[in-house]
Amino acid sequence: MINKHFFLVLLAAAMWVSACKTPKLTSKTTNTELISPPPIADVQGNTDPLHPVPTRRNDILHTKLDVSFNWAQRQLMGKAYLRIKPYFYPVQTLELDAKSFDILQVAVVENGAKKDLKYRYDKEKLLIDLGRTYTARDTYQIFVDYVANPYKRMTSAGSAVTSDRGLFFVNHEGKEKDVPQQIWTQGETSNNSCWFPTFDHPTEKSTEEIAITVENRFVTVANGRKVKSETHVDGTRTDYWQQDLPHAIYLFAFAVGEFGEYKDKWRDKEVNYYLEQKYAPYAKAIFGNTPEMMEFYSQKLGIDYPWDKYAQVVVREFVSGAMENTGCTIFFDSMNKDDRQLLDEDHEDIIAHELFHHWFGDYVTCETYGQIALNE
Repeated sequence: MINKHFFLVLLAAAMWVSACKTPKLTSKTTNTELISPPPIADVQGNTDPLHPVPTRRNDILHTKLDVSFNWAQRQLMGKAYLRIKPYFYPVQTLELDAKSFDILQVAVVENGAKKDLKYRYDKEKLLIDLGRTYTARDTYQIFVDYVANPYKRMTSAGSAVTSDRGLFFVNHEGKEKDVPQQIWTQGETSNNSCWFPTFDHPTEKSTEEIAITVENRFVTVANGRKVKSETHVDGTRTDYWQQDLPHAIYLFAFAVGEFGEYKDKWRDKEVNYYLEQKYAPYAKAIFGNTPEMMEFYSQKLGIDYPWDKYAQVVVREFVSGAMENTGCTIFFDSMNKDDRQLLDEDHEDIIAHELFHHWFGDYVTCETYGQIALNE
């Protein structure tokens, strides 16, 4: 309880400061000056306008994806099923983020059948005419058949993440000596809409299913748990991954490569490490303290590690140090070390940092990217 006299002193001081900052009215004062407050500087001193949370008229409840790849063209062929519910007001349209796609079909799914819908697309936003009005009591499912072209779009670079392409191919033609062929994603900040249609903002959370079809030689890893695999007569395989807890769209992720897999465990949950075959024998030495870290954080925070499993995968040419995708952290290739190299540097600080994000960032998510420092 705050002292009453101390509170009155604070209130008087606040009123005095406010009065000092209030501009005096003169004959030259304009309506604009009265209506528009001065810009607020951010922590770096910039005075750009603040970016408010965009209006959300629809809520994506569940995202189901079916993806395969054209390595030569560095494309992803995707089919997306989005189960959606209006937030409050009735809706007749749906706007999705979808960057540099070829849109093949947009439909609503009713009783298992697809009914084509009209849409407009400008290579950034997909605006869909739903063909009827849905209320907050309704749930509807949208189907989008598309090709994602991450290497056809103009990209920009930041300081923490050096490319906003969203989806990356490594050695896509298979001609680079001693460089493995890989595909991986990097969704932060709003870059996952480069490979599937969605509402690409941290306020949106969705459960997830993803079916990934690759050649049999490749290993896949994604959010959630792998529920099954199916082999095909053409030498390919489809792995099905499922994340049952809602998580932010920018944390959706997968990786494809000829990884060696080391299986570890924390309590009753899988804790797996994926590295190039050359470094797979050192997986336990690199990541082996992870279960102890999970136990420590669970005890200290009073909330057990909440996700289905924890996978850590090391890839080539990563555009950051590491990224805490839900249950599927992706690391840069400096994590690839043998026993001798580990004597000099073990990167356990990075391992601990990305794991801690699974509470702060993944379980509790900032409302806008202007608050991303709270995650970090």
